Amino acid sequence: RCRSVTGVQTCALPIYRNKQAAGAQAVMGGTEESMAATKEANNQALAEATSQIAVNAEARKDSIEQQYQAKDAQLDDALNNMEINKAQAISSAVQGVASAAGGLGTGLDDYIETRNKA
Repeated sequence: RCRSVTGVQTCALPIYRNKQAAGAQAVMGGTEESMAATKEANNQALAEATSQIAVNAEARKDSIEQQYQAKDAQLDDALNNMEINKAQAISSAVQGVASAAGGLGTGLDDYIETRNKA
């Protein structure tokens, strides 16, 4: 079957064929058995087409789900990396403040000691 044919068009084909077979039977004098066999074959084609549509839909759904999960994992990784970078920046800032405070304390002690000597 052509890939450009949609499921609706594919499903309509056996119905058309059943009507065509009924018309041929009326005109050409076909037997009830041949008509029943034709209808059965057409119904089988309809069932197979419907089944294939369902399989394709399920495969597409699975593909979309996998894409979603991959993107979701990427976003989680990006957020985790941002949190790690944020924690490292905060730690670095705290160390800088502590170092500056330590330097101020030493400088203040030196100032007070120098003032007391004078």
